[in-house]
Amino acid sequence: MDVAGSAVGRRLAARRGAALLDRLEELRINILEGKLTPQRLLGLASAVREQRQHADEGALNTVLDEIELRVEVEIAKLALASTSLSQTPLDPQSAANFADKINGLPPS
Repeated sequence: MDVAGSAVGRRLAARRGAALLDRLEELRINILEGKLTPQRLLGLASAVREQRQHADEGALNTVLDEIELRVEVEIAKLALASTSLSQTPLDPQSAANFADKINGLPPS
Protein backbone atom coordinates (compact mmCIF):
# COMPACT_ATOMS: atom_id res chain seq x y z
CA MET A 1 0.00 0.00 0.00
CA ASP A 2 1.36 3.42 -0.87
CA VAL A 3 1.51 6.40 1.50
CA ALA A 4 -1.73 7.91 0.14
CA GLY A 5 -3.50 4.56 0.49
CA SER A 6 -2.34 4.10 4.06
CA ALA A 7 -3.46 7.66 4.92
CA VAL A 8 -6.92 6.92 3.50
CA GLY A 9 -7.01 3.65 5.46
CA ARG A 10 -6.11 5.47 8.67
CA ARG A 11 -8.82 8.07 8.08
CA LEU A 12 -11.42 5.35 7.45
CA ALA A 13 -10.32 3.47 10.57
CA ALA A 14 -10.51 6.69 12.59
CA ARG A 15 -14.04 7.37 11.32
CA ARG A 16 -15.18 3.82 12.12
CA GLY A 17 -13.58 4.07 15.56
CA ALA A 18 -15.26 7.41 16.25
CA ALA A 19 -18.64 5.98 15.21
CA LEU A 20 -18.15 3.01 17.55
CA LEU A 21 -17.18 5.33 20.41
CA ASP A 22 -20.35 7.33 19.75
CA ARG A 23 -22.40 4.11 20.01
CA LEU A 24 -20.67 3.27 23.31
CA GLU A 25 -21.47 6.72 24.66
CA GLU A 26 -25.12 6.20 23.68
CA LEU A 27 -25.03 2.87 25.53
CA ARG A 28 -23.64 4.55 28.65
CA ILE A 29 -26.30 7.26 28.56
CA ASN A 30 -29.08 4.73 27.95
CA ILE A 31 -27.92 2.63 30.91
CA LEU A 32 -27.80 5.69 33.18
CA GLU A 33 -31.24 6.88 32.07
CA GLY A 34 -32.77 3.40 32.28
CA LYS A 35 -33.68 3.54 28.58
CA LEU A 36 -31.65 0.61 27.35
CA THR A 37 -33.47 -1.48 24.76
CA PRO A 38 -32.57 -4.74 23.06
CA GLN A 39 -32.68 -2.95 19.71
CA ARG A 40 -29.98 -0.51 20.79
CA LEU A 41 -27.84 -3.36 22.07
CA LEU A 42 -28.32 -5.31 18.87
CA GLY A 43 -27.31 -2.20 16.92
CA LEU A 44 -24.13 -1.92 18.95
CA ALA A 45 -23.41 -5.64 18.50
CA SER A 46 -23.80 -5.14 14.76
CA ALA A 47 -21.44 -2.15 14.81
CA VAL A 48 -18.84 -4.20 16.69
CA ARG A 49 -19.08 -7.01 14.13
CA GLU A 50 -18.70 -4.46 11.32
CA GLN A 51 -15.64 -2.95 12.98
CA ARG A 52 -14.14 -6.41 13.57
CA GLN A 53 -14.22 -7.07 9.81
CA HIS A 54 -11.81 -4.17 9.35
CA ALA A 55 -9.65 -4.82 12.40
CA ASP A 56 -6.25 -6.31 11.80
CA GLU A 57 -4.51 -5.40 15.04
CA GLY A 58 -4.41 -7.55 18.15
CA ALA A 59 -5.00 -4.62 20.53
CA LEU A 60 -8.06 -3.48 18.60
CA ASN A 61 -9.47 -7.00 18.59
CA THR A 62 -8.99 -7.16 22.36
CA VAL A 63 -10.99 -3.95 22.80
CA LEU A 64 -13.70 -5.23 20.45
CA ASP A 65 -13.86 -8.47 22.48
CA GLU A 66 -14.41 -6.45 25.65
CA ILE A 67 -17.14 -4.36 24.03
CA GLU A 68 -18.85 -7.45 22.68
CA LEU A 69 -18.75 -9.08 26.12
CA ARG A 70 -20.28 -5.97 27.71
CA VAL A 71 -23.07 -5.94 25.13
CA GLU A 72 -23.81 -9.62 25.81
CA VAL A 73 -23.89 -8.96 29.58
CA GLU A 74 -26.35 -6.08 29.10
CA ILE A 75 -28.55 -8.22 26.85
CA ALA A 76 -28.56 -11.00 29.46
CA LYS A 77 -29.49 -8.48 32.16
CA LEU A 78 -32.37 -7.18 30.05
CA ALA A 79 -33.57 -10.72 29.34
CA LEU A 80 -33.38 -11.57 33.04
CA ALA A 81 -35.26 -8.42 34.03
CA SER A 82 -37.90 -9.10 31.39
CA THR A 83 -38.28 -12.69 32.57
CA SER A 84 -38.59 -11.70 36.23
CA LEU A 85 -41.15 -9.02 35.40
CA SER A 86 -43.32 -11.41 33.44
CA GLN A 87 -42.72 -14.34 35.80
CA THR A 88 -42.60 -16.47 32.66
CA PRO A 89 -39.30 -18.22 32.07
CA LEU A 90 -37.63 -17.66 28.74
CA ASP A 91 -37.97 -20.89 26.79
CA PRO A 92 -34.74 -22.39 25.42
CA GLN A 93 -35.69 -21.88 21.76
CA SER A 94 -36.44 -18.18 22.28
CA ALA A 95 -33.15 -17.78 24.14
CA ALA A 96 -31.29 -19.57 21.33
CA ASN A 97 -32.96 -17.42 18.65
CA PHE A 98 -32.10 -14.26 20.59
CA ALA A 99 -28.46 -15.39 20.95
CA ASP A 100 -28.30 -16.19 17.24
CA LYS A 101 -29.65 -12.73 16.40
CA ILE A 102 -27.03 -11.12 18.61
CA ASN A 103 -24.28 -13.10 16.90
CA GLY A 104 -25.60 -12.30 13.43
CA LEU A 105 -26.74 -15.85 12.70
CA PRO A 106 -30.06 -16.90 11.15
CA PRO A 107 -32.59 -18.23 13.72
CA SER A 108 -32.16 -21.91 14.54
